[in-house]
Formats: sequence, C-alpha cells, structure tokens
Amino acid sequence: MSDVSPISSVSASRVVGGPSAPGRDASSMIEAAPVRRQPDQVEVSEVALYMNKLRQLAPREEMVEAARAQIAAGTYDTPEKLDAAFEELLKDL
Repeated sequence: MSDVSPISSVSASRVVGGPSAPGRDASSMIEAAPVRRQPDQVEVSEVALYMNKLRQLAPREEMVEAARAQIAAGTYDTPEKLDAAFEELLKDL
C-alpha cells in the first residue's frame, strides 16, 4: 500500500572515525551525507471512494421524506414532474 520507510540517523549521516579517534570530538565525527527522500504516496481503496460518495448523498433523506409527504397528500404527481421524469428516462436510454 504505502512505501514509507522509517527515518534513522544512520541513513542521514555517516560516522567518520571511531569514538577513540584522538583529537576529535563527537561533532567532528559526523559527516553530512546527501539525504534522498522518495515522495510520499497514498492509495485510496475503491471502498473508501464509494463510502465518500455515499456521505455526499446523505442530505437526500430530507428529499425522500418531502416526497413521501407529497405522495400521501396526493400532490406529488404533476404533469411537470412526469415530463421531467420522462426526459431523464430518455437521456438514460
């Protein structure tokens, strides 16, 4: 999934000489080496993408309740709504 490697001080620098090298303190024993980092990568699963789409559809519950109320009152079916439904059906075909 991801190619994230741990960061260690050994990969970022190189120790020159040993602790017993005469006349050297600890700061002079480390020689900077070039640090090469790979770009970070993220992979998103298809399930996560689908769940994101479902979260975006959540406000439709209010629309469904409003439609149910209109159907119960007998005011849902209008000629304009039927025409719009037929047009959408024809687009899908």
